[in-house]
Amino acid sequence: MQAMTGRFDRMSDIMVDPSLGHVLFIVTGAASAQNWSSVAGLWASNRKRAAGPALCIINHAGPVPADCQWLDDGSFIGPAESLLMARTLRREPPLLAEAADQVAIECASGDLAILETLLSLPEPERFMPEHWLSRQPPPSTARTLWRGRETENAIRVAVSDRKLIRSRIWRGQMQILFPWMEQLREQFIARHGARIDAGFRDQNGQPLDVVDYEWGHLTTALQRQRHDILALNANIIRILRNALAHSDPVDYQLASRALSASQKLMSSL
Repeated sequence: MQAMTGRFDRMSDIMVDPSLGHVLFIVTGAASAQNWSSVAGLWASNRKRAAGPALCIINHAGPVPADCQWLDDGSFIGPAESLLMARTLRREPPLLAEAADQVAIECASGDLAILETLLSLPEPERFMPEHWLSRQPPPSTARTLWRGRETENAIRVAVSDRKLIRSRIWRGQMQILFPWMEQLREQFIARHGARIDAGFRDQNGQPLDVVDYEWGHLTTALQRQRHDILALNANIIRILRNALAHSDPVDYQLASRALSASQKLMSSL
C-alpha cells in the first residue's frame, strides 16, 4: 500500500509513487484554506492514478473551508463509513436498534473511538446516551472533522453543553423514527381510513380528507367511535411524534411503547 503523509506546510513533504496501486493518504495537519486546497487537489489527482482502493485519513487539521465539498465524496471516514460500521456491529433487530445506532453516529460525530464504544452499549443506553457520556473521563482529543467542519468531542459536549448533546441525540432518533411514523400513519389510513372519517375540517372550513389525518386526528376519531384501545395506542404515537417535532429527544421507554402500539394499531378494527 502506498502511504502519502505530510503536514502540508511544504508540498515537498508529500511523497508519491505512482507505481503502487493502493493509496493511503494521511493528513496530519492542514491549518489554512490554502493548505486544504492543496490537499484536495493532490488527493483528486493521485486518487485517479490509483489502480486499486484509495483511502484518505484525516488525523489532525484546522477548520475546513465551507466550500471544501470534496470531504463528502465517500472516500473519507465520515457519515457513510460510520453508518457502515454501525450496521456491521449491530446485534439487535431494527427499528429501535437502528435508531440507537443513528444516535451513536450523530453523537460521535466522526470520532470512531467513541462511536465504537457507543455501539457496544446496550440498546436502551445507546438510544439515549446522554448520562453515559457525561460520566466518562475527559478525552485526549477535543475536536474531530465531521461533515466538512470541526465538531466538539461528544464527552466534552455532554458535560459542557447539554442542549447540544441532546440535539445530536434528537437528530439521530429523528432520522429513523419520523419516517417510520409517517409510513405507519399511511398504512393505518390505507387499511382503516374508510371506517374512521370523523368529519374534520381544515383551516378554511373545508372537509379534511382522511388521508391527511395526523395522529391527533386519528386519536380523536378512534375515541369518538369508542375504539378505546386503538385510540390509546394512536395517542402513544402522537406523543412520540409531537416530542420529536419539537426537537426533543425521547426516552427508550416511550419509543418501545410506540413500537408495541404500532403492532396493535394494525390489527383489525
